[in-house]
Amino acid sequence: MPAAMNTAAQKMEFIREVFQAAKSFCSLERDLQKIVDFCEHVQTEFTSIAYEAASMQIALRDFAENNSLQNWKHFADELAKPHAAQIYAGLGWAVAQEVLESEQITGNLPPLLRFRVADGCGYYDGTFRNRQTVRMKAVPTYISEKALPAYYQGLGRSLWYISKGDAAKTNELLFGFPAVHHADMWRGVGIAVAYVGGCDEATLNELKIISGNFLPQFKCGVALAARSRMQAGSITEDTELCSHIICNCSAAEATHLTVDAEGDDYFQWLNSIENSFL
Repeated sequence: MPAAMNTAAQKMEFIREVFQAAKSFCSLERDLQKIVDFCEHVQTEFTSIAYEAASMQIALRDFAENNSLQNWKHFADELAKPHAAQIYAGLGWAVAQEVLESEQITGNLPPLLRFRVADGCGYYDGTFRNRQTVRMKAVPTYISEKALPAYYQGLGRSLWYISKGDAAKTNELLFGFPAVHHADMWRGVGIAVAYVGGCDEATLNELKIISGNFLPQFKCGVALAARSRMQAGSITEDTELCSHIICNCSAAEATHLTVDAEGDDYFQWLNSIENSFL
């Protein structure tokens, strides 16, 4: 990334370009190893974004061929495991685009990853179905009730992008939603803030203050982003700064908190992480 691209909004634009380039390449390429090679040539900071786009395209092709996600599962399980969070979110993009019943797609997927599919759906709807999802607050009918918290987590992620890294605007959009979703959405904001980067200390401290009672969820999101970057080998100075300012610990320490809290239920896992920040 050019040195000038150092704000959140600039990094978001670069992420968009990486996603579109990978999406275009993967729409024409069926060889999974060549897709991996393409993704690995993307700048390390956002290599996982290329994998996310690839995941979406591979899943869409599998849906069209009705092959029970055969290629996607091989890609996710054998070729792209370090990028698991983004791979499963990418599947969510495909599910949302096709408006498929999410529970039928994710029922047999690993418990700590399957709900990242609903997260991806929430991000997709916030971004591409903005009028009905963000403005009209429509509740998705293709997401199971159990998965709705993960969906709103992804929707929270999208608000940070929609606001182009503006803390006040993000807060305004988020609090326009029913209060029952705020905790999950703040977790999503935390994921986006820590993953995208580009925030200075003043902005991070502003977010820390305005998250208010949802600071534990915001911290949890930051820890989840640190975890995904640690797994992918793409920790940045921005993620470290975010971890120190928001979580009062290093990215590695935040990651260890998520590992120590692991269990068999996604939402209990998140709750355990959040409780560690109380």
